[in-house]
Amino acid sequence: MSRRSAALLTLLAAIALAGCESTEQESAKIAKRLGHQRASAAVTKIKGANSSVRIVSAQIVSSAGGTAAVLELSNSSSHAQADIPILITVYDAAGKAVYSNSTVGESSPSGELSLLGAHATVWWVDSNVLASGGTPVRVVVKIGAPTASPPAQSLSASRLASGSNFVGPFISGSANNSSAAAETDVTVYAVALAGARVVAAGQSLIPSLPAHGSASFQVNVDGKAKGATPAATIAPAHLG
Repeated sequence: MSRRSAALLTLLAAIALAGCESTEQESAKIAKRLGHQRASAAVTKIKGANSSVRIVSAQIVSSAGGTAAVLELSNSSSHAQADIPILITVYDAAGKAVYSNSTVGESSPSGELSLLGAHATVWWVDSNVLASGGTPVRVVVKIGAPTASPPAQSLSASRLASGSNFVGPFISGSANNSSAAAETDVTVYAVALAGARVVAAGQSLIPSLPAHGSASFQVNVDGKAKGATPAATIAPAHLG
């Protein structure tokens, strides 16, 4: 091998190594941005019924883009509740169970509601309904007792809008944190309403929400959001 050829091979190897390092660095950035989310699974367990949380409505929203299960939940007690297990089973028109969230990602918001304030009513969405066999038409819900102590947090949504772009239907807005502590991995449950009927729904994650600050969000949703009335619930990360 000539000295020139050897030098060329050395240069190519260095370029390839640099490319590998760049990929690893990018993977590390992605992992850092995703925070505590992991691919490992956890089982949603209902150890006892929650008599304080009322299911105001339970609806299914389907479109070509996917299917979401949507709950409107109300806390009748004078105390906030944290890390409330939510177990759903989705059925088709024939009464066959086609989906359950009994096993979800360890940090997925699809198996719980992290915070429900005293006398508050909130939205909760599982936008990962992957039905097997039939078309989802009905959802049956079990609400468990809270498993963590509620923190002194105050999160809210404002400047809500619904629309559609080249990606699809969306709900956008601003998540606001009025507490003195910064938040990470904040969940947005977003819905679009036509009267009392949910016509679009989705969930998304805000990686960082500063103390006494805000962050904008845009949630891609299943259904038809444009022209409907948007609503959203901002929930902190899993507290337990």
